[in-house]
Amino acid sequence: MTDEIIECIQINGAQHVKERKAAVKGFSAGVLGLSFGLTFAEGIRENYGFRVQLDAAVEATRGFPYLLQLVGYYVLSYAQDASVITQEIVEQALLSAKRDMVKNVYEASLKELSDKDIEFLMAMSQDDGASKVADIQNRLGVEKGYVQPYRARLIKAGVITSPRRGELEFTVPYLAEHLRSLKS
Repeated sequence: MTDEIIECIQINGAQHVKERKAAVKGFSAGVLGLSFGLTFAEGIRENYGFRVQLDAAVEATRGFPYLLQLVGYYVLSYAQDASVITQEIVEQALLSAKRDMVKNVYEASLKELSDKDIEFLMAMSQDDGASKVADIQNRLGVEKGYVQPYRARLIKAGVITSPRRGELEFTVPYLAEHLRSLKS
């Protein structure tokens, strides 16, 4: 029985985690996969009486441990006496978790940055996924050398990463969307 549970955890957890360095030190993709599997594997849910598709909730965390904790907290909070976790509960939990991310992560992170850093991030936020450094330069209307200090500072601050040469992306899920919402 234990072997079946471990296999179920490994298979279900692995499908939700990209094999890349996690944004939070101390959490490897394997650990996150195991955690997702333990939390959301169908066999595990059945044993605890919860029958629901939580794949949307798992995908929505984008591998970010704090967001996983928030989603889990709110799902349990909103489903207190329910024997089934509905899609409505999951959606409500995701909205609450994103609201907490704004207050506890985005606002705190952005408060520490300069206006120019935020302008740089706003230029990045126009892309879905990774941003090309050349596109950021064009949006800011600056020369090539201008970008490097901001890139280095924001990477050091843990706000962005460089997955490939000439590309940058946000390390925190939904930060680009949050920045776009500030513009409107």
